[in-house]
Amino acid sequence: MDTEKQANQSTQDDEKFDEVLADELKLDEWTIWEHYESLEQKKVQFDAKYLVSFKKVAWFNDVISYWQVWQNLPISNLKNFFFNSSSSTQPTYDVKGELKRISTISMFLKGVKPMFEDSANIQGGEYQIRLATNIKEDTFDYLNSIWQSLVQDVITKRFPNSNQILGVRIVDKSFSGKMNFRIEIWVRYNKESAEEAPAIRKFLDEEYYQKYSDNQGGIPFKLHVF
Repeated sequence: MDTEKQANQSTQDDEKFDEVLADELKLDEWTIWEHYESLEQKKVQFDAKYLVSFKKVAWFNDVISYWQVWQNLPISNLKNFFFNSSSSTQPTYDVKGELKRISTISMFLKGVKPMFEDSANIQGGEYQIRLATNIKEDTFDYLNSIWQSLVQDVITKRFPNSNQILGVRIVDKSFSGKMNFRIEIWVRYNKESAEEAPAIRKFLDEEYYQKYSDNQGGIPFKLHVF
């Protein structure tokens, strides 16, 4: 896969996936998105402006193209995007003449847009895990490790009932100079009574919540339609 060519094509509607060389290397088709947020306006309404607030930046469908994406594009190092309390800096980017920050990096199955209103997401929900920030190790080493683990657990189908997972996001909700991050796991079902839900919640609790969260309230489940 030519990652430079891919980056230049990222605004097109259809991803161009390479032919998989061997069955054992094959993955589902995934797309990486950047989400832009204006520095002046935190909340964007669902309209035409919202629809251009995120963009495809990469895609992959096998182990080789995944590692090419991960090693050659900045999405593997969240320091390129998220608020850094140590230096009190916020990376910003010129997006069509407007200064914006990248508040979220997400990965979704091909054909699924990273928004509630997408036809696949609207019937589902999401788990949210707020990440601890009072840690001894470098904040971005810690965040990068969690983000890579989450992505790899999804694409390798280490998650139980992995066919229920539509996408994942890591979100920077920092404000007033205080770091605040969370991960989200978007699923097809909208009720925790769904038969697939207990195994997924148990996996998230053991592999992510207990290891990385300081939120005492457990893992909330949020519906995409109220």
